[in-house]
Amino acid sequence: MLKRTIRLSAQRRRGGNRKFIMVQIPEPTGENSEAHKAGYRTIADIGKERIRRAGDKILAEWEQKGNRSQWASSPTARCPTS
Repeated sequence: MLKRTIRLSAQRRRGGNRKFIMVQIPEPTGENSEAHKAGYRTIADIGKERIRRAGDKILAEWEQKGNRSQWASSPTARCPTS
């Protein structure tokens, strides 16, 4: 938690504009659910994948407009998955 707080503080100093932070308890998906069958063992796994896909879409649109993605190759650009 402290690492995330420090990162947000640093991001804010750099002029970032985050709107929210997602927090999700790793509640298990039902064994017979479509999500579980697709490999998502927890509700948190579904949330991580949705955020990952949204980020990829935003980056692709940004690059399509001719912007250079210097930050995309940075080791701190993507959150580690657990």
